Amino acid sequence: IADRQSSFLLRGNTDERVEKQLVESGLNLSSDVVESVRPLSEMTAQKKFMELVSPRIVLETGRSGKIPEGRAFVRLDPSTSPSVPVFATASDGAVTVDLTGASLIVQCYGSSKLFRLPIAGRTASSSSGL
Repeated sequence: IADRQSSFLLRGNTDERVEKQLVESGLNLSSDVVESVRPLSEMTAQKKFMELVSPRIVLETGRSGKIPEGRAFVRLDPSTSPSVPVFATASDGAVTVDLTGASLIVQCYGSSKLFRLPIAGRTASSSSGL
């Protein structure tokens, strides 16, 4: 889902085969937010996939239980990328993502987390329309 300024990638429950096809497709997979039913792992195909997506946040959905200790952030490439925050509906409850202003704002209604990430080149009047 994308407009001129923002993008969401709904990964769902894709497996390694689909991720490999997407990596090899040459498509621009870069997205502000990636949603995933399955947690991120160390699989090589998935690592390449996530490096191409290069999300600002990860939203894990559809899984029961809490995020394991130490999984609040994930580092996509330890040598080059900053840590990416992970939010999970299983432990954070309902989650909203707002990209309509100068910041990406994540509100978690089960855990009461509020996360704000400024987006370079955006002003408060910008609207993503998402």
